Amino acid sequence: MRIFEIAQPKKSKIKSYSVKIKIPGLGGYVNITDTIVMAVNPQMARKLVQVQYNVPHAMIGQPREVKLR
Repeated sequence: MRIFEIAQPKKSKIKSYSVKIKIPGLGGYVNITDTIVMAVNPQMARKLVQVQYNVPHAMIGQPREVKLR
């Protein structure tokens, strides 16, 4: 291992995305929820939310990247 590999580790390609989802409930109520997922790109973030919230009629908003310090 070389010194520059230790001093400057490679950056991860995974980013954090915030997604709003709208889930219909019982009795006509609607639940709007914010969630954060870790994915490589916005398309994968959207797919992860679809799989995570296994609701057929959930409306999923546009994933927005969250900048972490």
